[in-house]
Amino acid sequence: MFIETNEMETVVADYQVQEITDYTPAILQQSIAAAVKRVSRLLSGRYDVQKIFSATGEERDAELVEICKNIALWFLIRRCNVDILYSRVKETYDRDMAYLKELMKGDIPSGLPLREQEEGCPVGAVRFGSQPKFTHSW
Repeated sequence: MFIETNEMETVVADYQVQEITDYTPAILQQSIAAAVKRVSRLLSGRYDVQKIFSATGEERDAELVEICKNIALWFLIRRCNVDILYSRVKETYDRDMAYLKELMKGDIPSGLPLREQEEGCPVGAVRFGSQPKFTHSW
């Protein structure tokens, strides 16, 4: 997985996770999987999400890891809110989604690998070029 369940400690305390999930690790794993899927869908038009989310350990983009954790927490607190400030989590979620949309458009530079076409050219928002030259053979 891109994020392990023990890495969620930076965004939520362990006792809160245990209370929300009723000591069922599958619930937290599902929230993490949904968060990674949401981020990958947002970034798939411009970036090579296969390469981004197959990275492990220190190879992962630290900012993207934290964004995925925040979104996973958002999915998790829908189930139950145990000693967590809902407004803080909602603000963080909204801020991260706005950031991802700007990243998706290319407004923010990043070190993430761009998706490439068959010719090896990066995929961009605008394609430049023309049709093949039309010649008359009279």
